[in-house]
Amino acid sequence: MARRRRRRGSSGSGPPELRLAYGARARTLGRAVLSLLPPPPPPGAPCPACRGGGRSAGCLACRRWAHLLRDGDPVAYRGLVTRAVCALAPAGAAPPPPRYTPGNAGHSQAKSKINNSDFIVQDVLLKDLGATVNDEVHPMELTVDKKSLTMSSDVNNSLTKEPYGVLCYEKPPSSVFDIRPSQGHSTSRIQSTCRQVGLPNFLHLNSGPICFDCLMLNSSKNVKVDSLVSRHAVFYNRRTSYNIFHGNHILNKRKRPDALSLIRHIFGIKGCCAKFMRCDCSGSTTTNSNCLHLWLPKLMNKLIRNSKRCQYKKLVLKHCSVNSKIGAKLAKNDSKAQYPFGGKPACNNKSYVQLEAYSTHQQVVSFVWAVLTQIIPEPLLGNSYSKRSLRINIWKFIKLRRFETFHLSDCIGELKVSQYSWISSIGLSDCFCSALMEKEIGLSNGSEEQKRQNLLHCWISWIFSDIVIPLVQAYFYVTERESRRYDAFYYLKTVWRDLTSIAVASLIRQNFKILRGTSRKAIRQSCFTSRVRFVPKARDMRPLVNLKAQSKDGLLNKCHLIIKKVRDENPEMFGSSVFDYNNVHKNLCDFLSSVRSYLKEKAKIYVVVADVSKAFDCISHDMVLKVVDDVLKYDNYVLRKCTKVVCNRSKNAIYRFDSNVSISKGNDICDFSVQLSSSGGILVDQGKISSIQKKAIQRLISEQVKCNIFKIGQNFYSQQVGIAQGSKLSPNLCSLYYGHLENSVLLKFLRDGKIDSDDDVSAPKSLLMRFIDDFIFISFSKEHALNFFNRMRRGFVYYNCYMNDSKYGFNFEVANSEHCCNRIYRGDDGFSFIPWSGLLINCETLEIQADYTRYLDILISSTITVKMHSSVKYLQSKLCHYMRPKCHPIFYDSMINSPGTVRLNIYQAFLLCAMKFHCYIRSMADGSISKLELLYIIKKTFRYMHSLIIRRIQDVELQYNVHPVLKLKRKETMWLGLSAYLRVLQKKQSRYRDLLALLREEIGRYGHLDYDSDGLRYAVDDLHSSMFWKFKF
Repeated sequence: MARRRRRRGSSGSGPPELRLAYGARARTLGRAVLSLLPPPPPPGAPCPACRGGGRSAGCLACRRWAHLLRDGDPVAYRGLVTRAVCALAPAGAAPPPPRYTPGNAGHSQAKSKINNSDFIVQDVLLKDLGATVNDEVHPMELTVDKKSLTMSSDVNNSLTKEPYGVLCYEKPPSSVFDIRPSQGHSTSRIQSTCRQVGLPNFLHLNSGPICFDCLMLNSSKNVKVDSLVSRHAVFYNRRTSYNIFHGNHILNKRKRPDALSLIRHIFGIKGCCAKFMRCDCSGSTTTNSNCLHLWLPKLMNKLIRNSKRCQYKKLVLKHCSVNSKIGAKLAKNDSKAQYPFGGKPACNNKSYVQLEAYSTHQQVVSFVWAVLTQIIPEPLLGNSYSKRSLRINIWKFIKLRRFETFHLSDCIGELKVSQYSWISSIGLSDCFCSALMEKEIGLSNGSEEQKRQNLLHCWISWIFSDIVIPLVQAYFYVTERESRRYDAFYYLKTVWRDLTSIAVASLIRQNFKILRGTSRKAIRQSCFTSRVRFVPKARDMRPLVNLKAQSKDGLLNKCHLIIKKVRDENPEMFGSSVFDYNNVHKNLCDFLSSVRSYLKEKAKIYVVVADVSKAFDCISHDMVLKVVDDVLKYDNYVLRKCTKVVCNRSKNAIYRFDSNVSISKGNDICDFSVQLSSSGGILVDQGKISSIQKKAIQRLISEQVKCNIFKIGQNFYSQQVGIAQGSKLSPNLCSLYYGHLENSVLLKFLRDGKIDSDDDVSAPKSLLMRFIDDFIFISFSKEHALNFFNRMRRGFVYYNCYMNDSKYGFNFEVANSEHCCNRIYRGDDGFSFIPWSGLLINCETLEIQADYTRYLDILISSTITVKMHSSVKYLQSKLCHYMRPKCHPIFYDSMINSPGTVRLNIYQAFLLCAMKFHCYIRSMADGSISKLELLYIIKKTFRYMHSLIIRRIQDVELQYNVHPVLKLKRKETMWLGLSAYLRVLQKKQSRYRDLLALLREEIGRYGHLDYDSDGLRYAVDDLHSSMFWKFKF
């Protein structure tokens, strides 16, 4: 006959008989002993029991648990002290135990009463404890009434053998953070009176149970304040889900998680520490109302319940509704809006309204905070000060720019443990679990204050990573805009879906074809597949293709190097293309040297600027492939890899990086050339030689141009016209395509349209340059310039090329040009400039200045990224990085610019750097950098710029055979930099009063340089930098 299964014991912890009989007086033996002792002496006072005359280790009265449990104690003794359970009766006799009946005993063995007398274990305990702790203990009476215990016969037998055998041992738990009813046993081990939480048996510890508070404090995961909060999941997420939290999120599980599972997830309780766990650690006879186990699981259950019931959609519509004016237009024009994308610009107000329908940072913060207050119970959010601080920290997180980082210390901010009563109320003064865990497992998180601080770190980290970020990810499409490079814009996904659907519809009408059925599958197997995302512009959207994940990217890189080499050797095939400021500098110097006589006579200069509309989207596939075939003249190309070794002076370390790959035409003897540079270094041949056939190059470029598949949402599209932006090949292919247009059509037109027989386009009376798709034509003949302008306006049908009417620039009168936008800039000084590819070209002298007009309509802070906790060295590197783009020799060459313009370029570069400096300092979390350190950084920036200008001038001389002239002294650079910082920071005097005093003292050491230099006086005149005083910083 099968053995009858015993009934499971009642849920809870410990023998129910002791709990029913004695209530809170039933406790472990060790805690019972310590409860009879007098209070410990205050710190520094002698112990009244040992008076400092005992052993150096102290006594039980002053050291308590540390004296009761020591290293090397036997296992049996530890089990007796920490796991045995007894009832303590004050002053003599215990109250008579209640009589149990079969109805109220809760156990089948309650029918048989054990009529034994009370067993006094005082002498045996004193003998055992005295041998262990070597101290005298005042007489105590530990009484266990056997009438209240329903034990099996083997327990009765054990009572006759060992006096302390009646003291109860608890059963080890079995599952992680899972409260289950314990199973009854017929052995001598009786369940503990403490409530247990089961955990896996990771380590076989011989110590006793661990209370809930101690487990939370000692075994929670250690979160570092400098750990990063990941933001990458927030950007460019187009997925729309009915669930706010992702599938693996603990609040999104089908089976509702219990409170303890959520606690384990938030605080990362270590399994090895949580093998045993009980809930109360108070040494008093009353229940401790501050113990976490009494109310923290209830609050967590409430949090889980609230997360299921929260009305997220109503909250997002309430807090992130579109502005009233924009919302009315969106509601009226939602189904009728036509989006101008591709081809000729046809911008309308409807699409423009939708582009401006993003949610502000304050609206996003308001929505997130509303959700937090809805789902998180109020006690867990702390007091009013912590709520205010937490909302400020969320606002800092939401307003972060692209590529900026956010650390846990930024999430914490001004939050303190004292503001959270559920953390600050935890006390360990009377508990031995901390010392026990440290002895047995070796885990300790420091002082009690540090442990509480770690709990706060875990809690705040979970709020940001598991609630704030999923909320933003679920309801907003976060992206940057082309006009404001680094600012993050939050579009509701419903709004973004409308924008992208209109843009995709326009692409389908222009040059895209949706793939369906078998054609889609066939092309997907044989062609590239790339993802497309859209970036909002001022009045339309630009598609960007991610081609980095293509499997053939290595071969495409070789093709790019070959095309680049062909470009350097045969620049005439690319027409008037320039690829950087070095090419512009060389062409401009050659032109100015040949027309010096015209400039001396102050002849009228005519300048025309034109921009191709959708330059990449209107390229014909067959035409560009034909042009590539004409350029590749050899059947085989050989590539050889070199490495340049340079020395970094600041760190005195050697750095290696790959140089340009040299290319041979397939000869047996390879003539490899290297690029010259003024910086020191050693070229090392890597011995890696590879070759590629012309047919392979043609096949790869053909696949790149014709066989691209773009994934937008869930659909796949093929591009019928145009090439994708985002590949290394795209700029060179575009330049090659329009270079063929110039050689075939434009130059022929200029020759045929010459003014007289002596006029020739090859003569140095005109200059044509093109940076990819931006044309500039300079001539001393108005008729010549007007003919060029009219020809560009007509477009080039054979090449599907048309100009953008909103991006023309010309400095003379043109008939019937009302619909053409003339982008000419006039400053307060009366000079006229035409912007072209980041340069401002003086229409009267052809002097070159940097184009800062793009900063007029944006905030300076949107052009920088800030590291919240920046060191002095990092801030210095940032300021030097801001100066690098403005250190090109074209701005400081005295062969092009006058002394006043050279110094004005330096002064304006420092003006912008000072504005970015202010924005950076203001955005930093702390102002720990002293004013003297800031002055040192600023002066270091001046010296860096002057040295970089000299070094780049030397590089231009070596690489491009240009001989620029630099007539600039270092002290002039320092004086101009100090003047620029003083001019900018004077607008923010309240913040920089001490720094301004240091700057004035520093500039005073240079004297009045401007008195003796007309160029310096010209540079610091506000009329010549009038646009800077319109910047918002």
